[in-house]
Amino acid sequence: MKFAVVVNEGPYTHQASDTAYQFTKAALEKGHEIYRVFFYHDGVNNATRLTVPPQDERNVQKNWSEIAEKSGLDMVVCIAAAQRRGILDAGEAERHGKGAGAANIAPGFRISGLGQLIEAGIQADRLVVFGDCGGGSMSDTKRVLYVNRKAPHGTVYALESLEVVLIGAAFEQDVSLAFLDDGVFQLVKKQVTTGIGVKNFSPTYRALGDYDVKKLFVERESLAERGLTEDDLMAVTHENDDEEDVSSIEIVDRARMAEIMAAQDVVLSF
Repeated sequence: MKFAVVVNEGPYTHQASDTAYQFTKAALEKGHEIYRVFFYHDGVNNATRLTVPPQDERNVQKNWSEIAEKSGLDMVVCIAAAQRRGILDAGEAERHGKGAGAANIAPGFRISGLGQLIEAGIQADRLVVFGDCGGGSMSDTKRVLYVNRKAPHGTVYALESLEVVLIGAAFEQDVSLAFLDDGVFQLVKKQVTTGIGVKNFSPTYRALGDYDVKKLFVERESLAERGLTEDDLMAVTHENDDEEDVSSIEIVDRARMAEIMAAQDVVLSF
């Protein structure tokens, strides 16, 4: 079987990285193929060569570098997540005026974009995600659900999710989005961000129909818990087969949301 692995947590703040490494090692030993290991969010911290753990502790970065050298494993670090956490290769260090000497990426890792994650999910038989996400079996056309749990501003997760959705749509997969917890605020209409000095990317949601992304599921309980109703949400539409504009947003209860998640091939949480 061909696996793709996603690591979303750092080496010393969560068990996910160790578990991902042990899974990868065992899969290779049993003759399976690891198409790619993609390090995302805090998972990019596994790729810094400056980690110096105490001698009596495990060296997670060294473990990853060694398995990459031994097996030719393709280990990709998300460029945006890496830059935000001060992890650079020589090319990026030069491009940002830091000088090649500022490069701190460990051997065996390479920096690239989110398209590498989407490609891995499509090419692998199974995408396995370690750290605050779910994974699932893969088929020729994948049902990919992006779960949004964070408010639109204050973290990078909402914007990163939207970027990944747009990339994934280009691969002609069955893409849908779910909005839970504070993620429901991402769809609130008339957002104004001038006072906090960040870009208002909410109008991009209204263009999702142009990318054939037509299913946006919003959890009813999360709306109610935050004093919101369907009337507070922006209009997101797409054309149906009769070329009529219809709503892409469907309000579902918590039980139905669980059913939707269970029916997916891949679930990525932001």
